[in-house]
Amino acid sequence: MDLPFPSNAFGDPQQRLLRGVPAFAALPAVARQELASHLTETPFAKDTVILDEGELADRLFLIEEGEVEVSIATHEGRAPLCRLSEGEMFGEIGLLLPSRRRTARVTATKPVMTSALRGSDLTHVLNKYPEARGVLVEAANQALVRSFVKCTRPFEKLTPERLQYFGQRLKAFEFPKGAVIFKQGDPGDACYLIRRGSVDVIREDPSGSHPVARLEAGDIVGESALLTSTPRDATLVVVEPVLMLALRRDDLIETLDQDKRVANHMVELMHQRDRPKAREGITLQPRPTAVGDTIWVLADPTRFGVYHQLSSVGLFVWKLMDGTHNVNEIVGKHPSERGPISAEEVARIMAELVQAGFAIGRQLDTDAALAAGPHLRWWERLWRRLMAFIGA
Repeated sequence: MDLPFPSNAFGDPQQRLLRGVPAFAALPAVARQELASHLTETPFAKDTVILDEGELADRLFLIEEGEVEVSIATHEGRAPLCRLSEGEMFGEIGLLLPSRRRTARVTATKPVMTSALRGSDLTHVLNKYPEARGVLVEAANQALVRSFVKCTRPFEKLTPERLQYFGQRLKAFEFPKGAVIFKQGDPGDACYLIRRGSVDVIREDPSGSHPVARLEAGDIVGESALLTSTPRDATLVVVEPVLMLALRRDDLIETLDQDKRVANHMVELMHQRDRPKAREGITLQPRPTAVGDTIWVLADPTRFGVYHQLSSVGLFVWKLMDGTHNVNEIVGKHPSERGPISAEEVARIMAELVQAGFAIGRQLDTDAALAAGPHLRWWERLWRRLMAFIGA
């Protein structure tokens, strides 16, 4: 294997390399010297897969020269998490996990020279200096959060740079079985990514409490209240002990503004979970066709000449728009003998009815609408905020 630099070109960079890693910088000089004595220079050619997901972890690597890409497998294929270069470390996460398995693939994007440290040697030193272990574990946890977020819709499209920024704004919370995370009617200050465990979504109405969904690892919950500035529309109860990552409203709005793909998915998710209600006074009128069939038309007596024609599926959806059904629940109620209907079709029909003013549904507040919409110049944003303030 030919490399563009000699394997001994770095002389004595080991101590300097260790000092550049926060976890090792916390160690006394004598401890770093001990670690340095166990480092082994290992070169890799461009495009070499140095580590792969699922492999047994036995070493970590410090990059002396070159560059690597860290990626993970997602439902849409491989997704890059970040690129690392001189002075950075990889491979430590697997050493710190109980499974001792690799969580990502690391590929050399350029010829790379590394200093490898065996897990047994690292453990020996960290057992003597627990403060360094704490720093290393925290860094590994942050990397695991980024990997988890990258596999979670709607954030799988975040670039590595935005993923790094986004991950720093997530705060972890653990809740035991039976805990109530928030109640219907509470103000919304954060949404949550479920990293581990499961929760039930429970709606309260005059007839009592009704579980309407069970959410598990990889699901996001609580986003609608942040996007609409309205109270929580359901209660969230822990079924199995959960680890959740909380994202505050300002950070969510900033993320929507930075990445329109994330914004589009969040708005779509809000509509999927919304339960629009038909406006009072709307009439449903049958109209015969020239061939003897009947079509159904909605009419609004308060708006002269405003009508909306319904397809057979539209009629079915309209009859269930009573403020208690979301997209998936309406799909589940469609009679099998009439053939399947898609969630996308139901969502489109509901959105059209809300937009046309025949039903009332959740609407983005001004901040969320500006963030999720097209990029605007500063004065256009100011003008839209002013119009929203005066109700124009």
